[in-house]
Amino acid sequence: MAEEIVVKEPLWPYMEDSGKELTKRLDDMGFVLVASFWLFLPDTGDWRLILATPMVDDKGPKATYTEVQKALDPELRGLSLNNISVVSPTQPIVKLLSIAIRTDATAVGSIRFTRNRINNLFIEDAYIYRMAA
Repeated sequence: MAEEIVVKEPLWPYMEDSGKELTKRLDDMGFVLVASFWLFLPDTGDWRLILATPMVDDKGPKATYTEVQKALDPELRGLSLNNISVVSPTQPIVKLLSIAIRTDATAVGSIRFTRNRINNLFIEDAYIYRMAA
């Protein structure tokens, strides 16, 4: 009997630190951030930093990415627009995670949410800084 072993890319400590720092920088810029979290995508084996903001609905993704880019620099190791997704707070994954996890609207925490099921959707892994949705 053969077993399938899935090896996933870890969320490295420098990624945790960079995501937290970016969240703080965006707050300092006055950027409205409803949710900020790393999400593991099993289909690709990658981690994405998800930033949920009403700016996506108000001004569109392009303007939102432009604002996020202003907060990025080489100090934020492992972070670029290539591994960041800006989404509306009404995005299904944001709404789903907010059922299980809630933080203060200005929180920048570190909550690991691993191998859990919410409303019959399996979440392989997430690392949450803020979930005020």
